[in-house]
Parts: sequence; C-alpha cells; structure tokens
Amino acid sequence: MSNNEKLTETRYPFHGFYRPFVAEMEEIEAERAREQAVRQQPQALPTTAELLNALPTTSTDIERLPEPVTKTSPPGIISVPVQDDVHLEAVVPEVSNEEIQPTEEPAWVADLIGEEYKEWEPGLVAIEAMTGTGKTAFILGTLLKWCVDECHRTDGRRSNKILFLCNRVPLRDEILDALRKAGVPNAYIDGYDVVTLMVWDDDAQEYSMMKISTYQRYEEFLAKDPARARREIRLFSYIVCDEAQYFFTDAPFNKNTTLSYNIIMKASQHATVIAMTATPENMFTAWMRKGLLAQNRYYYLPKKMSHIRKALIYSNDLEREKLLNQIPDGEKALVLINDWAILRKLKDLYGDAVGCYCSVNNIKGQIDALEDCIKDGKLQKRIVFTTEVLYNGISIKDKTLKHIFVETWEPLKIIQMQGRKRPVNETDTCTVYYRAPSRKQLTKKRDWNQYDLDTVEAWLDYKHGKPEKWNGILTQKDAQERIERCKALTYIHAEGTYQINPMLVNNMRQMRDLLDALYDHGYRATMQERVWDKTLQVSPREYRDEAITHYIIDNFGKAMSKQELQAGLAEAGLYKPGKRPIGQSILNGKLKKYHVQIGTTTKKCRVNGKSTTLTYWLLVQDHP
Repeated sequence: MSNNEKLTETRYPFHGFYRPFVAEMEEIEAERAREQAVRQQPQALPTTAELLNALPTTSTDIERLPEPVTKTSPPGIISVPVQDDVHLEAVVPEVSNEEIQPTEEPAWVADLIGEEYKEWEPGLVAIEAMTGTGKTAFILGTLLKWCVDECHRTDGRRSNKILFLCNRVPLRDEILDALRKAGVPNAYIDGYDVVTLMVWDDDAQEYSMMKISTYQRYEEFLAKDPARARREIRLFSYIVCDEAQYFFTDAPFNKNTTLSYNIIMKASQHATVIAMTATPENMFTAWMRKGLLAQNRYYYLPKKMSHIRKALIYSNDLEREKLLNQIPDGEKALVLINDWAILRKLKDLYGDAVGCYCSVNNIKGQIDALEDCIKDGKLQKRIVFTTEVLYNGISIKDKTLKHIFVETWEPLKIIQMQGRKRPVNETDTCTVYYRAPSRKQLTKKRDWNQYDLDTVEAWLDYKHGKPEKWNGILTQKDAQERIERCKALTYIHAEGTYQINPMLVNNMRQMRDLLDALYDHGYRATMQERVWDKTLQVSPREYRDEAITHYIIDNFGKAMSKQELQAGLAEAGLYKPGKRPIGQSILNGKLKKYHVQIGTTTKKCRVNGKSTTLTYWLLVQDHP
C-alpha cells in the first residue's frame, strides 16, 4: 500500500465508505467557524434608509421601481374528478422551467397591482403572495387611502367602505397597531370586539371607512342575527379576506367556516371580495375553473425566502433537544409543536426559561399569555414553543430569532410558519428545521383520515343513489360511534338527514393526497416539490449528530456483543435507554440517515471448555 493510500485509508476508513460524511463534518466545522467569526465582529447599526427599505408599512413607504413591471401569471389548472360538488384540484406550472424567460418581477403587491384596483368591479380578486410582500400594506396604504380620498372628493357620496376579515385576534390587533403607528388616530375597538376606523372632512362630517373583524366574530354575528348581518354586509364596497385559506384550514375544528364563506361569496355580487394568502391551496384555481375569478384579477407574486440561509431535517424529540441545546448564546428559537399535551410537557420540563403559547380558546387551558412569549414583534424568551395557533397572524421582527422549528408536515402550514420571521435587513437571517414524520406516524394519520373520508364518501354515494357503502357502515357494530366521529357529517334533526361540510371534505381529500405522497415518495421528495422549491434558495440537508457519526466511524465493522453496541449507541446519543432494550429493527430505523445498519456475524469459541458459536452485532453499510 502506497503512502497516499495509507493516508486515505486512515482519514477515510473502510475503503472510503465514510468519506462523504467526513467531508460533510469538515464543511459543518468550517461553517461554524465562519458563523463564529461573524458573531464576534462588531455589527454596524442599520441606516435610516435601510430601516425604511426593510420595514414598509404603506405603499408610500415603498420606493417605486424605475421601469414598469410585468405581472406574473398564476399557475395553471388541472382538474381532478371527485364525487360531489366538493372539488379538489392540483396546481401545475403552465410552462416548463426551460420555457420560462427571465423577467423583472415586482417586489411588492402594490407594484404588482399598480392602478388596476381603481377599476375593480364587484366580484372576486385573488392575491397569492408570500409573507412579507406587502399584502396588508396594500390594503391599509394604497386601497384605504384611495377610498378615503374618494370619500372626501365626493363629499361622502362615494363612501367606499372596507370590511377587513382576518383569522386570528393577534393579527387584528397587529393591524390596529399598524394603523396607529402610521399616524391614523381614529381607529378603535368597539363593544363588539371589532376595530372601526372613522374619518372626518373639513366640515367635521363623520364617515365610517373600515371595520376589522375576525372571521370567528363575524360568524357569531351571523348565527345570532343573520338578517342584520346580511343587511350590514351590503354596506361595504370591499371585503378583504386575509389569510383566505382559513375557510379550509380551520374547517376541522370550526364548523362555521362554510357559513362565512357562503355569505362572502354571495356578497361578491355587489362588492369586490379581495382574497389574500400565501397558501391558497386549490381555492383560487377552483374559482377560475368555475368561472368565478377572471384571469386578470388573479395576482400572483412568487418570492423566495432569502433570509433562510440554512435548512436541516431532523426526526425525533431527542434530535430537537440536541439542536436546541446547540443554539449559541444571544440567539432565540421559535418551535411549532403539533399537540397541546406536548406543549404542556415542555413547559413542565423547562419551566419559566421558555414560553409556551396556545390559543386562548383551547379547551385544555392556556399555558402562557401571548405577551409573555411575543411582544411588539420580539420573542420574550430565548425559546418559545407554540401550537399551530401561531402559524400565521403574527409578524416577528427580531434579529435574535435565528432558529425556527416546524414540526407539522402540512405544506400550507410549513410555508406560513417559516414566514413568521420578517427580516429587518439583508443580514437578518435564520435557520429552519423541518421534522420528518416516521412511517408509523404517517400510517396512523393516513388510516384515520381515510376512515373518516370513507364515511363521508359513502354518504355522498347514498345521496346519488348508490346506498351499498352507506348501508354497509350502518350494519357495523360501531356505526354510531364512527358517524359521530366524522366531523364532516352533522345530523340535522329537523330534516332527519345529514349535512355535509364541504370545506372539511376538501380538507380531508387534500390531506389524503398529501399523506399518500409522503407515504409513497418520501418526506424529502414531497417537501421538495410542495414547499422547498417554491420558497427556499437553499437545499435542506439531513441533520446528523457529530457524536453519533464519530462513533460509527470509530466502530464501523467492529464485532461486539449486542449489549455493548446498544450501550455505545445510547452513549453516543442515538437514543435514550428505557426500561426495555431497543431491538435491531428500531435501531436500524434510527441509523438509516447515517447509511449504516446493524448486521450480525458469528464466531466459534470455547466457553467453559466447550466449543460454541456466539452471535455478534456490527455496523455495516446500509443497502437500499
């Protein structure tokens, strides 16, 4: 063996099998050194111009582009046949990447729309744009200012009132705060928990120009006094549906989303309904297919989240714990947790050192108040854990927020959550960590979703003269329990029949499509197509613990007892030992990302003077 070969074998043992991992570790160490060097350098304070450019609040704060911009076309449509009037559609680009010509894209929604808003007639307008592109700023700046000017110009004869609906109280309060910071003194919260904006002219004439309410509050109004609610909605010339995905995403736990959706769609006959979201799923394309949304009223503004400079994929609680422990002093983390019970355990574990926020309406109770976790756009604790209540509606402008953990695998919520951070300048960057679900988690979720969906679709078949599946469900012992479990079905006693929640049915069908993709094609491929290609300028990589990697390199191919290898992997941090030893198949699942698995070998030896064959474990290359 030559000297060069000996050097290679020493540095990259086992015929170079682990060379990529050593190279990756060297890259990580170099990256860490660069980050440390940056942290040690004195940070220059941003100039006034930088702050103004980074924090646009109204259209007047945004410097116009010198040349006219070209409106980017929205995605095309492919219909997927379904059973009832509940539709699910897939979105694909109209042209291939090779056919796309580079064009100058607008930076802000106000630039995208230009002066076209002055010509909007009653009907639907759709704005699909990522967080931080000025959707709300366009409404509060450009559109509201124009409506006020028109009201004054016509002495109140053209009083174009705006109804602004949002999905979370913190978002409503954030809008109210933005109005006040912009120098609008006449916005207040009335006795119905609705923000009202009043304006006066030179003759002290009073005009009500805008009402800002949550969808939930408006749905309560609709339920209590439907006649009055329908009369009042006719007073508005513009109805803004912020975070318009609400109608579908909240359907699993709010049966009233269909109620508000239907009345707003009916109101589009006399008012301009502006639906805004970064994640419309298939709602806008469904409107286009049905002829409800004109092509020239669909404003689509793609934007990559350039402030996300690094992305990692992790797999379990232990890896999350390790990653949180590695966060440098002076940096903060925001962690999206799927379940209240987990949130409660984390609060018990970390105590007051962390913030744990869930909805004030959670039936299990609130843990920490919002202002104790996030206040004035800044994290109040080094680590803030939150449920999905915070996946939208809150903008965080905090340069110390450097780490965002997302533990949901729903693309819509992932995009929204990673967009909570609003960078204040080009140096304000962060790392996003994505938790990949286990095969067991996917299977359980998919089975339960399909179980409920089968119940709904059996009822839809029954309505269309195909009673076989529904009758089959009724003959089962758990029929009553199964039907009651299905939230998409509601029994109407007065009519003696079931009512379908179409929003929830769409949600369930989209979930089926997602879970099938995750199950069949894997987490990385599915997220690459549905999230990362759309939003990231970096490619996420698997998180591999350095201690585990070193242990594997040091012990690769070394035969040892089962107990010795289990103890070594536990000490390296692959898992936390429990009451029962972890078996070979579970360990192999945890080792898969390291591209190794546990193999077995046998040795003949003499024990107490007798010849016997002993079985040993060893780490070998994982073959797909």
